[in-house]
Amino acid sequence: HTHTHSHTTMGGLLRGLAVAFAGTYLLGSAVFFGLCAWAQLNDPDPELWVAGYVLCGPLVSLLALAGLAGSRVGVGPTMASSVCDWCERASHVAAVLLAALVSYWAYRIVGKLSSHLDSPPGDLLWALLQLEEGREVVGLALLCVHNLNVSALLAPDRAGSSRRLSTGSLITTLVSLALIALSAYAWVTLQPLMNARDNVAHCKGAF
Repeated sequence: HTHTHSHTTMGGLLRGLAVAFAGTYLLGSAVFFGLCAWAQLNDPDPELWVAGYVLCGPLVSLLALAGLAGSRVGVGPTMASSVCDWCERASHVAAVLLAALVSYWAYRIVGKLSSHLDSPPGDLLWALLQLEEGREVVGLALLCVHNLNVSALLAPDRAGSSRRLSTGSLITTLVSLALIALSAYAWVTLQPLMNARDNVAHCKGAF
């Protein structure tokens, strides 16, 4: 009996840590993509990009967070389940559409990067970020990975009866978090260098 109680306690602790990790990611991603949306105010076509970042970033994150939190603490379980169901389907559809846009944008810029394809990865990344389309495709790719991850976090178990955060969904969350952290680092360190070198007018505003 003691062994069973200890096992149950440990399982509950691990589930609590998993939920806390997922919740931290969702909150952090909402802040990150919200800042991305704000930065788009300087873009030549801000309406499209701001709306895209807000809808596929903070909105998805906060709805997923509300759904997961509600289902865990038992506040409005039926509504929380409905929010999770809707958000899981919406994020999955968004990820597919974003993947198609990434493919299209990548096809558009591959010719412009042809002279850098044999360059070291660092030089290729720098050449990519110097292109307006390159920065756009990186943002779209981040949103795509984020929505895939949200869809995985909210997916019900095989029986379809509950949303137990699986090991796979936690791994995708870790990958998504690492990509966001890397992007934030590049934003802080590389963008000032790019602005100084290329003097891109609409990249000098909010960030």
